[in-house]
Amino acid sequence: MIRVIITGKDDAGSFPYSVSVGNLHFAGKSRTPLLEACRRLKSYGTPDSDSVGMFSEGSEEPRLVTTVGYGAGVEIDTRTGEFRRRARPARSSG
Repeated sequence: MIRVIITGKDDAGSFPYSVSVGNLHFAGKSRTPLLEACRRLKSYGTPDSDSVGMFSEGSEEPRLVTTVGYGAGVEIDTRTGEFRRRARPARSSG
């Protein structure tokens, strides 16, 4: 499983995160770090079926789990807090 590590939270409600898988390493800050990481992984050519988990720093238990394809294709509706299909789906680089 690809690990998205949450390293804190800022005052604006964004979460700094990091991802390391093989030779690929990246970090960012997002209100939806798991979904953003899925979009970035998809853009780097990671298969849609690869599983991705969001972990608190130092934890071995994921807080949430999805696949690259599903996570890259949804967003959170800010009014309802529910998942919905993205208007602009993430694209693979390949």
